[in-house]
Amino acid sequence: MASQAHLDDLCPVSSRNARKLCVVLTVVDSSADQRYISTMRQFVRREGAPLAAQRIQFAYMFVDKQKEFILPFLEGLPKEEQSSQGAKRDVVVVWRLEHSRARFAWLRGVWDATETSLNASGEELKKRLDEILRGTSKLDYQAALVTLTDEFRPSLFTRISRAAMRMGETAWFHLSKEEALPVLSAVGTFLVILLIGYGLNYAAISEERTHSARQEKRKATTGNGDDQWHPEDPRTGPQRNPSARSTASIRERRIMREMTPLMHELRAETYFGMIRLLKPGCRSIVVLVDEQSKDILLPQFAKHVWPIRNNKTFSFGYLMVEKNLPWFRKLLEYTLPVENPESTDQGEGGSVEKSPAGKVAASLYERLKSINPRKTLGTVLVLCGWKLYFNMYHPMHTAARRKNFLGFDDDGEEESSSEDSDSEKATHEEVQALRKGYQLKLEDVLNGLPNWLDRLFEGSIRRYYIPEWPDNLK
Repeated sequence: MASQAHLDDLCPVSSRNARKLCVVLTVVDSSADQRYISTMRQFVRREGAPLAAQRIQFAYMFVDKQKEFILPFLEGLPKEEQSSQGAKRDVVVVWRLEHSRARFAWLRGVWDATETSLNASGEELKKRLDEILRGTSKLDYQAALVTLTDEFRPSLFTRISRAAMRMGETAWFHLSKEEALPVLSAVGTFLVILLIGYGLNYAAISEERTHSARQEKRKATTGNGDDQWHPEDPRTGPQRNPSARSTASIRERRIMREMTPLMHELRAETYFGMIRLLKPGCRSIVVLVDEQSKDILLPQFAKHVWPIRNNKTFSFGYLMVEKNLPWFRKLLEYTLPVENPESTDQGEGGSVEKSPAGKVAASLYERLKSINPRKTLGTVLVLCGWKLYFNMYHPMHTAARRKNFLGFDDDGEEESSSEDSDSEKATHEEVQALRKGYQLKLEDVLNGLPNWLDRLFEGSIRRYYIPEWPDNLK
């Protein structure tokens, strides 16, 4: 008995008047037990005909494969009869009362496999069966029948494969091209989405692992596992480096390493991303450098803007003056006063005389044409692309009471007080020295940027509104 179909065929449900008995030899699926099955077959060939007339069927069962089926029979036996099998095998006589309930008799050690004891085992089995048929020996025990495991059932993979093949054949014969394409498109889209999701997840995990490895390497290099490092942290430096200059150099390198991916060159390719397409409330902070001063000014600029690197409303960059000086000049020209036609005077002979404001604007316009690129190094522009305005920092640039002064030339008037300066470092004397032809050192032009940034966040820095952004970047 290897399946439920075999059980229903060999041991059908029968009534008391015409009951059918099923004699089951209990063996295991091994070569050692094959001899018990062979001797049982010999017995059935010799004695099976008269017993079949009395509605008795013979079968064998591998109990190691049908444990769930045989377990209720063992639980129905007394404990003294549940001993393990020895050299002989047990036989179970089953009378199936209902589809899920049966009465049975467990014949302990009644069958032997040796040729010499074959006749004795056969006679003993016939004697016990005759007693059951005459009623002198009763089927005293009951058991609930469990569905037999199909031993010839295909594996799960085989069943899935066959079902898929049947579905494919059915779809091939019954679906048209117009009906199949939407389904294939939906399935393909779903697979592509799964593939993309898996790829993104794999990329995120790889990036996280790379970042973790980089952090571990950094910890091993610096000897300090504090992720919330700050350049002014008093705990850093003295323990590792006795020299203050060496400590400052290490801090600058660490800041530059963190800020380099955040700083982009302002050029034609990045013009829209850094200016024109900025979201409302976002601004770009750009420093003017050239090839000679880039290595000096960019580390200083990075150090000053490092505290606001996590502010999502700011982006950082630099402008190469030798390439884009015309763009900077055009930006400054937009801030010059526009001459009012009504302010012109009609002179003698019909000539038109410019007003004083117009003369100043024309003079500044001419001076901007000859602007010295070296004087613009270290200038910091804060560009608000959405509202069309910018703020400007430079040691020579003062928040003067004169609205049109840009800080690049001397107009001969009295200087404003040092309290109006955009920088603490750009003092009144420094501006005087610059305008007399003496230049500040290149390393000192950004000294006043931190104080200027504080005033920028307070909103006290002047805004220069322009009609449009110049588009002549290279």
